[in-house]
Amino acid sequence: ESDFSQKVIEEKEKKKKDVGPVQIIDPKTSQNVNILLKGFKGRGIPEVIHGLNQVDETMFEPGVIAMLLKCLPSKDDVQNIKDYMSKEEGAQLGIAEVFALEISRVSLPEDKLKAFSAKLSFPTKLSDLSADVRTLDKACTSVMESKKFIEILKYILMFGNFLNSGTPRAGFPGFKISALNKLKDTKTGDNKRTVLNVLVTFIQDKHPELLHFAEELPAVGDAIKVAGSTLEAEINGLGKNVKEIETAVASVSSSEAEDKQPFVDIMTRYAEKAKEELQGLRDHFGVFNEDYKKLIEWLGEDVGKPLTPEELFGELHTFIESWGGTVAENAKLKEQEEREARLQDLKSQRIKEQEEKKKKGLGHSMLGGSAKDPKDAQDSVVDELMSGVMSGQAAFSRRKKGKN
Repeated sequence: ESDFSQKVIEEKEKKKKDVGPVQIIDPKTSQNVNILLKGFKGRGIPEVIHGLNQVDETMFEPGVIAMLLKCLPSKDDVQNIKDYMSKEEGAQLGIAEVFALEISRVSLPEDKLKAFSAKLSFPTKLSDLSADVRTLDKACTSVMESKKFIEILKYILMFGNFLNSGTPRAGFPGFKISALNKLKDTKTGDNKRTVLNVLVTFIQDKHPELLHFAEELPAVGDAIKVAGSTLEAEINGLGKNVKEIETAVASVSSSEAEDKQPFVDIMTRYAEKAKEELQGLRDHFGVFNEDYKKLIEWLGEDVGKPLTPEELFGELHTFIESWGGTVAENAKLKEQEEREARLQDLKSQRIKEQEEKKKKGLGHSMLGGSAKDPKDAQDSVVDELMSGVMSGQAAFSRRKKGKN
């Protein structure tokens, strides 16, 4: 019995284990809170809460606000923490639990954070959208005011009607903008060049002042980088940000919370300023819309179902790129043709010189004289031998002598 009996542990032998910080919030959220607070570089939780109530932009960035929103504790989390503390006196809470209690004391924290986020992101979005509207409007104006581009369009129309003469497609007063990029698809009769090659050559020879028309359209290259079809939706989205600020101000202002100032004052002033700036952007966008409609009509496109700015400026930019490539291609072809012409001239000159030397040598032989210049005589003999070799006469003579 003494060997196999279970050992009885006396109460006095039990050691009380050290209890660490309690974790009530789920581990993933707790980890996110720890990462978030480390980003404040030594500032404690009370300082973070104070910065939020004071709308301190030096402490927060849009990304930080977004993470704060994700880390907001639920009502159940806060209640569970309070219940645990009421049962366990002197309980040590984890950082996430302490943060949850502190942020829960802020009135309407979610509304404040959303409004704060909108305030921080508004200037950048406004600046980007304003730049996009300016770029598109400038592209519209430059296309309609480019005299060189208008002349290029006229010659394209003339070429098209000439090529289609005798068919139902001849005599048209205009063409779709998409036809510009089909010029490089139609080949000449020898299949070596395209309509675009011929057109560029014509402009180079007859109207060289129009060759670099693209210099009047620099904004087209910038316009293709703008999502014009979604621009209105993005501006409306910016309006929702302003509305979000106004809603938060109204909610916090109507509450009895002690911490509603200076949030209400700061955000009220900012909402008024943001509304004015947004209205300015909307007015500018309205001007662009009118200019774009004029451009569509000027180009003869369907006003009822217009091309998007991406489609229109994309077609123009592709044509400009193709034109520039064809100019360079034509320059190489011209250089090659000139080189071949020079080589042909040199060849003809050599042949002519050889024929003159041959006649000169023949003239001396017929007169029974000898060449005055030994070098001329030597050249004459060499020329005769080479002529004989080329004609096969020398070999024929040798075979004849052999037979004899």
